[in-house]
Amino acid sequence: MNYTIAAGPGVEFEVNSLYEALLKLGDKRKARGKRYALASVLTLSVLAKLGGEDTPTGMAEWVSHRAEDLRASLGLKRERMPHAVTYRRILGQAVDIEELEQVVGRFFQACQAKTEQLAMDGKTLRGTIETGQTRGVHLLAVYAVRAGVVLSQVNVLSKENEISAAPKVLAGIELGGKVVSGDAMFTQRDLSGYIVEAGGQYLWTVKDNQPGLRADIQRLFGPEKVPLGSSALRTDFQSVTSTVKGHGRLETHTLTTSALLNATSDWPYLGQVFQLVRQVRYLKADKTTCQVSYAITSLPSSAASPTRLLDLHRHHWAIENKLHYCRDVTFHEDACQLAIGHAAQTIAVLNNLVLGLLRLRGFSAIAAARRRFSAHAAEALALVLYALA
Repeated sequence: MNYTIAAGPGVEFEVNSLYEALLKLGDKRKARGKRYALASVLTLSVLAKLGGEDTPTGMAEWVSHRAEDLRASLGLKRERMPHAVTYRRILGQAVDIEELEQVVGRFFQACQAKTEQLAMDGKTLRGTIETGQTRGVHLLAVYAVRAGVVLSQVNVLSKENEISAAPKVLAGIELGGKVVSGDAMFTQRDLSGYIVEAGGQYLWTVKDNQPGLRADIQRLFGPEKVPLGSSALRTDFQSVTSTVKGHGRLETHTLTTSALLNATSDWPYLGQVFQLVRQVRYLKADKTTCQVSYAITSLPSSAASPTRLLDLHRHHWAIENKLHYCRDVTFHEDACQLAIGHAAQTIAVLNNLVLGLLRLRGFSAIAAARRRFSAHAAEALALVLYALA
């Protein structure tokens, strides 16, 4: 049961709402000259983003056009709404970015399924790459695939990489019953052991950064040389094939599993390995391509059939298609060049937050959803003031 709390004159919100979570944030500003509460400005920022605005100027204008209703709903005392400069300064300097990441992650933790798949991947904020440099702010995120929300995100510092940052981004997440998936970067012994010993399972792609392991898997699924007069060795191979037609091409995926390496490999908690053959036929050009990839998982065959592994492999890429792509294309994240403090990273956190709110409400067409909330600001306000469940 949710309870309504009065936070001041004219503003009410429910327990477990986003607004309640934002109230817990510490404010790094000095008390003197402070005109707007931190939670109020962040709430206005989220509402403006729900309404389709991605820059401080756009946010300020969106809010000013709805000033009367928002002032009454949020109990704001000042007649004038925050200026674009106020948004820039607060997003860049008033917010403790690590605390904000944690608050947003905890807010979404309750929304994930008990058997959730957690996809892990990194993304560079290209607008933060300075002239003459090759690296900007790089964020590593853990994405709950079914729920469509980011549970944790950390800044991969200049002297770190995604491998060393992975335990840090997973540290605050309950991994029991979860499957953590990632690309070949995360195919590391220590990380694999860490996840299983924390109660989870792993699924990694295997490439040339683990040459010995890749060679073993490739040899296992390769053609067997059978001496004359002998019979082929018995295998435990299980396969599944799936075919999808769309976008002018016919894609066929064949996934084959085996547990034969478990007895000889020194990889921690190895449950199975698999080979994935992807054939793509381009119908108009009548051309066919074939790609073979390999992967490992701690899930045993009794817990993960080839069908389930194919499903997990496909859904891992939701972090690219439903998170990173939307942040770049719909929220124009790479075009953000805010230079005040960590404002660019704060914007990235707000993008994750808004996408999560929309996904949990069942919206798949994000641009269309933002147009809807721009026209119906009261509905956007409800997402912030009322609990999701």
